[in-house]
Amino acid sequence: MADGRVHHNVAAASRKPTSGRVRREGQALTLAELHALTTACTGPYRDVVPVLALAGLRWDELAGLQVGVHAQADLAGSAPTHQKQDVP
Repeated sequence: MADGRVHHNVAAASRKPTSGRVRREGQALTLAELHALTTACTGPYRDVVPVLALAGLRWDELAGLQVGVHAQADLAGSAPTHQKQDVP
């Protein structure tokens, strides 16, 4: 706008979202809250709750983990070889 190429700010006319829902992004449970949540959970997925919370994983990220898959890393700083390497 300062150099004259844009004559007005089109974003100034936009309105804020009006869903009324407050996002809790960036807030973690305390250990007491996590313990209470784990205690309240029943069924086969009860043990998954602390894993998700303490590892900071989403459900799909946990579901995508596979046993026996090694992480690929460029340990020498060269181009990736696309071969599996054990990462210490």
